[in-house]
Amino acid sequence: MIRKIKRVLQGNLLTLKETFEEGFGTVSYRFHFDKELTWKAGQHGIFRIENPKIKKSIRPFSISSSLSEGIVQITTSLNANPLSEFKSALSKIKPGDTIRMYGPAGSMIVGEKKNLVMIAGGLGITPFRAILNEYQKDKTGTLNINLIYIDSSSRYLFLPEIMESNVSFYRYTDKDEFYNMIHKITLELKDNADYMISGNPMFVKSVKKSLKSTSISSKSIKKDPFFGSK
Repeated sequence: MIRKIKRVLQGNLLTLKETFEEGFGTVSYRFHFDKELTWKAGQHGIFRIENPKIKKSIRPFSISSSLSEGIVQITTSLNANPLSEFKSALSKIKPGDTIRMYGPAGSMIVGEKKNLVMIAGGLGITPFRAILNEYQKDKTGTLNINLIYIDSSSRYLFLPEIMESNVSFYRYTDKDEFYNMIHKITLELKDNADYMISGNPMFVKSVKKSLKSTSISSKSIKKDPFFGSK
């Protein structure tokens, strides 16, 4: 027990394995991790760059990989100009460099309901990539997944992987069409599904309001707001 508490306080040291260009200025960082680290698909971690020159050296990221992949992956946009101190330092790390992760944390994980509705805005797709990867390992077909994804820039990260997954996938650039689909699915499934929302705080707030307008209970809604994009 004492060892576990110590690990939580100290965090987990990750070693960069490689970076992967996802396109559109978005990069995935893939790290080796200690065998004692575990997480559930959909959770996030708090990541710290150990650099005394950075004032804000800590920030959260959704883990965009599942445990079964054997790596910790985070995916982020490097399009901001200028980049924050954190992202500027992150963009410079090389294979073999280390970063510290605290956690995992977050309740946005698959529950016991047979229906799951994942609602993503832009980079909010990252935790859903992990869930989809884990779901592909489930051969029982007991989970019915609907993924509703809006991206005004039509980037649609992880699109090839999503298209290959056995889920009902809806993608939009138009807000009205996007919310119409949410409304349609909620009227059909009601509280017989878990609803996950991932995106920036304003997006999450707007979608949650839409869900509650069709009488979806708060217990059926799980959310992961992205704080800070730079």
